[in-house]
Amino acid sequence: MPRLWYPEILIDEELPEPRASAEAWLEPDADGHTSIYFDEITSTPVAVWKPGERVEFGWFEHLGSATLRILPDGSIATTFRCGSTIDLFAPDAPASENVVPTGANWFWCLDENEICDGSIEAFARQYAETAYLPEEVDGHDVVVAMGHWENHLPFIISADGKSLTAATEEL
Repeated sequence: MPRLWYPEILIDEELPEPRASAEAWLEPDADGHTSIYFDEITSTPVAVWKPGERVEFGWFEHLGSATLRILPDGSIATTFRCGSTIDLFAPDAPASENVVPTGANWFWCLDENEICDGSIEAFARQYAETAYLPEEVDGHDVVVAMGHWENHLPFIISADGKSLTAATEEL
């Protein structure tokens, strides 16, 4: 999936519509200033960027989702079969193993956006503590969305306000 770009100033629990690049957020007026709004309805800008200013962006890339079985202790089951079920399957049948994509550093519950974390293990513990139903002793199946965030990427706005240049950290 493509990277979704956001100005750092707008990254919060609720996100505005993403753009295809950091530069896509630049819409300079005649003086090269870009007003940043959370959405198209808001009339007051969150920020006004000027040429030569240092601004930060973050990007997110969706890496898919998976159904995980979270156990009461916050661990993740490696199979969806109940441990007390007799083996009715062929011995060479593969188990439904949980798969976390390489590079994933953000995990959230599609049904409950307040449950999110930077590792799948921490997500599972948080889910067990806050949303788990105690009567489900064999675990609870949860659809977990996964992705990769990169934050605090610094850029300098060009003199005409129409482009960005990667900034060095010492600025």
